[in-house]
This record gives sequence, C-alpha cells and structure tokens, in this order.
Amino acid sequence: MAPAPRCLALLALGSLRCAAAGKEKAAADDVGVCVVFTHAADATLGSGTQVKEWQNLHDLLISLNALRAAGGPRTCVITNADAARVRRGLAKISDATIPIDDVVAAPAEDDVKKRFAAVLALSSPGHVRERVFARLTRIVAFARPPYAITLFLDDDMYACPVPGLAAALTEAASTVDVRLVERGLSQGEVRGASAAKAAKRVFSPEPVAPCDFVSDKVDLQGGAILVKRGPAAAAWASALADAFERVQASFNATADMGRDQPAHDAVAAQRCGFVPNHKHLPKHVAFDAWFDSDVGRFSIASLPTAFNLKLSYECARPVSHAVAGPVRILHYKGKKVAVEKALK
Repeated sequence: MAPAPRCLALLALGSLRCAAAGKEKAAADDVGVCVVFTHAADATLGSGTQVKEWQNLHDLLISLNALRAAGGPRTCVITNADAARVRRGLAKISDATIPIDDVVAAPAEDDVKKRFAAVLALSSPGHVRERVFARLTRIVAFARPPYAITLFLDDDMYACPVPGLAAALTEAASTVDVRLVERGLSQGEVRGASAAKAAKRVFSPEPVAPCDFVSDKVDLQGGAILVKRGPAAAAWASALADAFERVQASFNATADMGRDQPAHDAVAAQRCGFVPNHKHLPKHVAFDAWFDSDVGRFSIASLPTAFNLKLSYECARPVSHAVAGPVRILHYKGKKVAVEKALK
C-alpha cells in the first residue's frame, strides 16, 4: 500500500510540525463523516479508469478508521451499490480489511436522472455526463444527511490523526446549518484587501457566525461540507440543486460542466446578500429570482480552514497554507506525490 500523506500543523507561516495522535472521548452515534461514492457500480470495480477513485476512498477510510478506533465520528459511504461490492472494490487496492460503520444507499439513479434530465442532456461526452451525475447525486444526498451532524468529504481527502474531531464537528454545527471552507483560505491565498481579516481567520480555529466570510465576494470550496440534519439542510440542498442546474446550463457543454463551486457561491451570496466571486457567475444578477422562499430558511458560514487544507503545487509560496493548531483534514486533490514531496 502506498504511504499516506503526512499530517501537519502550521503554527506560523512556513512552519511545519506533525500533529500528534491521541485519544478522544467516545463520539456520539449521530456524528459522522461521509463520502458520496458513485463509482461502486462501475463494471471496472477498482481497476481501469476508476482506480484513482478507489485508491482515494481506500486511503480516506483508513485514515478515518484510525480516528474511529480512538472514539472518533462514525464513517459512512453513500453509494449506488451494496456493501459487499464496495468491500470487493476496496480489496482490489489492498488486502487490508477496511471497516465502514454505515453503507448508505445513494439517491436512486433513475430518480436523479428524471429530476435533472434537462441538465444531463446538455452534458456530453459521456465522461462529462458522469461527472455531472456524480455532482447531482451528491447534492441530493445533502438533503438527507445520515447523521444529525455530517461532514461530507470528497474522496481525495485524508483525515489527520488528531483527537477531538467529533467534538469539533459538533461545536461547528451548533450555531449554523451549513459550513464550507472559503477557497482562498483553503489554498493559502491570504492577500489583497481582505488579507488582514484572512490572516486573523486562519489563525483562529473557532467557528464564525453566519455569513461572516472574509470577503463580501463569496468564494467557497466544496471538498468538505458540514451539514446539520433538518429542514434547513433540505432547503439549502434544494437551493443548491437549483443553482447547479442553472449554472450548468450556462456552461453549455463546455469543459467546465460538473463544477459545483459556482453553485455554492451563488447560494451563499444570495443568502447573505453578497456578490459571488466565481468568474462563471454574472456579477449583476437578481439571484433571488433563482430560488424559492426556502433559500431564507437556512444559515451558512465558513468552516475553519483546518477541515479542508488543500495542499497543491502552490505549497512553495511564501504565505501558503496557514492554519492554527492541528490540521484535521487534508485535501490533496490526487496530487499525492507532490504533497508528500512538499511535506518532506
């Protein structure tokens, strides 16, 4: 099995220290970390073009299970296949037994295709349609989180061996329905007019109040999304689905189809009265015309950077990747070699 990327804590700009593992109090059964995995039904089953996704899922589950053994949050895979098939796919990667607390049925494929027929019809060639379908399945799953508090992760994430994850998720969800990390903070972009506020934010691990973003031009990263189960989460997911459909239609079968950041930006901007920062969204548009009244029934805020630190080739920048305390989730975006080299 390939070595996993090492975890770290950045206690000062450019200063790396490894985060120590430890015990935490037993997690409540209703706090969990989930991956929506739509590759399990593929005929390749852990080989061919899907091997990267299976490898990512394998590594993420191993890292989460290290926390689970110390009383961490529950783990789940939301998938379009049964548990046995998921385990067979993971077995293609290594002989290790990968425990999964809950294997949850993904939204039915036929239901998703029927609900979003128009946008899927625009998605071609086939690999683009698969990407759009995967995003739509994930958005529908957001409306029905398996746990009272659920952290949804992309499969190319890695959980660091830091105690207290369940408690940290519970605290972050206590005052807000939905949290996402701001993309600039996730990728180390502490600069510009908002640099002072950004620097303060990355060195404060405390969750912030609703709509308290670094900039009034919302720019969110969807790799880690914390959702508190209830009507508010369903309202947010409904608004996100609406925005995703409209944004995808504007892409008109370009290579950008399947990207969900513009939809996240649009929903948060409309809810908080800000301007979305994403280049694919019009700067002067009545976003309230996109959504029904449910858009006002949820609260949204940023998630601390430690839950989605997106390491990449930009690690060498002088003011990159600052975060207070131990990093909890790494987002290495498939660049495992580059990440391991950067952390040596």
